[in-house]
Amino acid sequence: MDLFSKDVSTLWAATLVEESCAYLSHWPPIARPASLRRKPGGGKVFACCKDIRPRLPQGKRGFFVDSHTWVVVNCTNSSLCETDVDAIDSIESRFNFRVPELYRILLQNGHFHPKNSENYLAFTDNLWMSPVEIAGYEVLDEVQAPFKTWCVPFAVSARRDEWAWRTDWIIDDEPSIVFCERGPEGYGFAPDFRGFLYRRLLQEFAGTWLLEKADDKKGQAVLIRSVNIVKPYLPPKWRDRLDELLEKPWRESEHGVISVITFDECDSIIENDLSYQHMNEKFWQEEPPR
Repeated sequence: MDLFSKDVSTLWAATLVEESCAYLSHWPPIARPASLRRKPGGGKVFACCKDIRPRLPQGKRGFFVDSHTWVVVNCTNSSLCETDVDAIDSIESRFNFRVPELYRILLQNGHFHPKNSENYLAFTDNLWMSPVEIAGYEVLDEVQAPFKTWCVPFAVSARRDEWAWRTDWIIDDEPSIVFCERGPEGYGFAPDFRGFLYRRLLQEFAGTWLLEKADDKKGQAVLIRSVNIVKPYLPPKWRDRLDELLEKPWRESEHGVISVITFDECDSIIENDLSYQHMNEKFWQEEPPR
């Protein structure tokens, strides 16, 4: 399959993957989505760049960038594939698991898009990946790539740590959540996506970047919004716990940590409320799964 941009002098070499995804090397690097014309037929496809950190291969200069590619989702001759539903289908087809219903609901409600400032589900140092980005995910570490086949990340930190579904750790038909450091280690984070949201909220109360200071009302409102987005999907015990924490006064430590509970108190709540088989279980991303 050959794809051309609107400037037909620019050729995009694409490889079709499972008839749903195509990867295109391109230059210059462009991080925004774009529609491209596909030949034959003049139809359109939806493409989004999967790597905003281009790197020239050793010994190459100028034109070609190996590590900077588009991912094209659910290509057809006649339609512009720009819906999240198309990307979710591609995720499930490629990684062979069903994306949890709660994730789908929050996605549909617009809680993962930072431009929806009044509706955004905010956590400290958290960037939600778009479904298109998830569908085109590749392990960049060459040492980890042969072993990390179970990893489907949906959010990253500023330093590219990953929160991911681990498809070989299934609990009640849903993959567990793991935290994969930008390095060799990772650990079990939550039994499911609901537990991930709850644990992230608990951690905000033990040390948050959403508030600039203890009496930051704007920051408090952002956290309250996140709590209110998640609460309807939590069990009563967890909802009550969050309500109790919201009633506690914020404080700032001599080291600048803004919180209402200590890290030890937070860990105790997590252990009590979220205990499961792989809780905080460490693993090496550079070794075969055990």
